[in-house]
Amino acid sequence: MNKKHIILSLAIALGSLTLSAQNDGMNNLRDYFEQYTNPNFPNLKKITVEDIITVQDRLTYVRYEIESYEAILRTYDDQIALSTVSLSVNEVEKETPVEKETFGQEVSRRFKESLESVGDFFRDLGAWLFGSAPEIIVVLVFLGVHVLIVILIVKGIKRRVRKNREKAQKAREAQNNAPKE
Repeated sequence: MNKKHIILSLAIALGSLTLSAQNDGMNNLRDYFEQYTNPNFPNLKKITVEDIITVQDRLTYVRYEIESYEAILRTYDDQIALSTVSLSVNEVEKETPVEKETFGQEVSRRFKESLESVGDFFRDLGAWLFGSAPEIIVVLVFLGVHVLIVILIVKGIKRRVRKNREKAQKAREAQNNAPKE
């Protein structure tokens, strides 16, 4: 795995890590590894035991730093291996123009959109009517039966009222035609 791939993977997988921080970590690791593999001995003729001890201490420190950075990189690799990248792609229905529209173009576009909205409304209304036809039929039959019952009751009441009026009229006529004493 090369350096660019590690940096790119870390930048994608770990949002909290910044690209520059990871790049700095890789640079530090490379510097320490260079110091460890190529120690700087300025003058080999004047080396003392203290110089050797100092170099040995420095090499120990550098080795510790290298192992520390390697552990951090292993941690990053583990986090990358366990990370999940979610990608959401939405397709647009209509492509919107990028350049600025003139007034006439904007009016034309909005008019077309409103006609499309009206068309969508009637399409949805038709789909609803055809899809709901069984329920609508049941409701209409139910209402029709109730309206028929109400009409029959009203006709019956009118018939009774008419018969009662006719009886009352006949009774009044009979009373008026009856001999008076």
